[in-house]
Amino acid sequence: MDSGLSAAVQARELVLRLRRAGGGRHSCLMIHGFGEGGYVWDRVLPAIASHYDAIALDLRGHGDSEWDAKARYDVQAHVEDVVHVIRMLDLHRLVLVGHSMGGEIAIHVAAECADRIAGLVIVDFGPSLNPEGLAMVRAEVEAANRVYSSVEEYASWLSARRPLIAKDILLSLAKCALRPHPDEGFRLKLDPAITRSQCRKSDAASDADLWSLLSRMEWPALVVRGAGSAVLSRNVAERMIETMPYARLETVPAAGHGVILDNPKGFEAAIRPFLISNGCS
Repeated sequence: MDSGLSAAVQARELVLRLRRAGGGRHSCLMIHGFGEGGYVWDRVLPAIASHYDAIALDLRGHGDSEWDAKARYDVQAHVEDVVHVIRMLDLHRLVLVGHSMGGEIAIHVAAECADRIAGLVIVDFGPSLNPEGLAMVRAEVEAANRVYSSVEEYASWLSARRPLIAKDILLSLAKCALRPHPDEGFRLKLDPAITRSQCRKSDAASDADLWSLLSRMEWPALVVRGAGSAVLSRNVAERMIETMPYARLETVPAAGHGVILDNPKGFEAAIRPFLISNGCS
């Protein structure tokens, strides 16, 4: 990692790892998506840390956080962990930023910690997502769960599937995502049980619940969508900002669902004005 300090926090029964940088009076907590880790924020962490106490969390079973022996990896388990971390670190005037599954977690956390929230950034997530796009994301994580002979092999594997990401970012991503395998080579740090868990119920009831939660968001919100996203459609993104009382939409060019890594500079440009105006005063 180029910046920040690795730390740990006891979240209920598991130890969760986090990256923390900056020293602003207000905090920004970043929540990654399914199968990834807090390292996906490394390219934008320095910019956020210039204004905030910036925290990038590894969810349970992801990154360097501990695995759950009982494989409890549903959204509610993650929400409970994040709420616990917020209270343990005593975070106030907090801006939550969540990508993909992290966006769903952030919505629920914001509802539970309403008195601590200053703003919400939802990155390429929403209710009524494209089921084919979601299936592709899950299938990629499942296919990645194998042994690699080297970090470079995994970077090459990613390059064939995520062509928008720059080569140097892919190599950095691969280094952060892998750990040595006991026998030989490398495997993902991700708990393999996560790919067998039902992380999200994609049904009418859960979507209706999310729409209801969005309508009750009483703080400034930003929806960020990759222009080429196969997961969050423009129509759904526009409905989201119509549903939330104080929301606006930013579309990042040259980016798909993995907008943070596809176009880090474009993503930073999209969120910077929002972050400056919400929580830095």
